Amino acid sequence: MIHLLGCHMSGEGAAAVSNVAIAVIGDGCAGLSLAARSTSLPNHTMHLFSPQSNSLINNHVWGYWQMDWMKYVAPLTFKTWYKWSVKTEGAEVEMQACYHPYKAVKRDSWLAHCLKNAKQNGVKFHNTLPSITEFSNDQVFDSRPPKWRANMMVQHFLGWEVRADIGSFKDDTAILMDFRCDQSRGVHFIYCLPFSDSEALVESTLLSPNIEPDGFYEDTITTWLSDYAGVNCFEVLRREKGAIPLGLMKRHDPKFQGIGSNCGAIRPSSGYAFSFIQKQIATALSRVER
Repeated sequence: MIHLLGCHMSGEGAAAVSNVAIAVIGDGCAGLSLAARSTSLPNHTMHLFSPQSNSLINNHVWGYWQMDWMKYVAPLTFKTWYKWSVKTEGAEVEMQACYHPYKAVKRDSWLAHCLKNAKQNGVKFHNTLPSITEFSNDQVFDSRPPKWRANMMVQHFLGWEVRADIGSFKDDTAILMDFRCDQSRGVHFIYCLPFSDSEALVESTLLSPNIEPDGFYEDTITTWLSDYAGVNCFEVLRREKGAIPLGLMKRHDPKFQGIGSNCGAIRPSSGYAFSFIQKQIATALSRVER
């Protein structure tokens, strides 16, 4: 999937190591996650190009399952759930795990952490792309979003982080899918991450080719809070919104190697990407280290 350039062999098999320049395009999750671990690439100099920098805006909460390759993320986790549930009109299933709990990290916290580490590691930052021509194509790693196909399935969502009365939420259990909402426009569910018994992220998530007006998602959240959480009075602390393509896509620029969503890190069955981006990078770096 990804290979990073490393040593060249010469003479009697000894490694003749020269400094290799690597370019990374994009300062989103994949680009900065790779840059933050640049010290895993000895004898390399990393350059990060961010012509349309947006790394520290539009905060989101990223959920993930604890896995071995997520150890670098664990210190920034701000909430962990050892229990999670899926609900329908006729049934509810609650599961739990000791070794692979569900966790949440804030996008801006993770990217700020990666940016700080990248700068400390000597990564060189550039605001424009013209000098990218100084690198051969196989030394460029492009994290810009891939090209969407027309009419492809999309997971789109709008969420509110809300504050309500104490005791409003069961904060030891994440609700990953609650299908007790309007199913007329696609596969539709509520995703609820309770951060405490009074604050939670509540998202209306829809799987369909068509993105709906904001009011559709907002009405769904308000109805769910009232009908199923018993919450009628609340304050919206923060709003997040997004759309995740589900399917195979063409790389942003086929000349360059892709990373992140530009290299298949989005899982089509679920839309999860954050954990698989970290796994992708860890796998690539381990190949170089060997």
